[in-house]
Amino acid sequence: MFLKKLFEKYSLNISIVLSSLLFSLIHWEKLNNLIPTLLFGIISGLIFIKTQRIVYSILMHFLFNLNHTAFIHL
Repeated sequence: MFLKKLFEKYSLNISIVLSSLLFSLIHWEKLNNLIPTLLFGIISGLIFIKTQRIVYSILMHFLFNLNHTAFIHL
């Protein structure tokens, strides 16, 4: 996992921010999407660090996407 590799080289805070920035850039659709995805990446990174299980971050991402999709199509 990318966050674990960053954590080997940098501090926890720097690793989470760098990983979240990359997550935000990968999910960049519009300029107003950068901050929410950055925050989502930080929260997801913290969940991963706390649990050491990627499945919770994946589940959160899935539920967020499902909620977003359902909200847009209603």
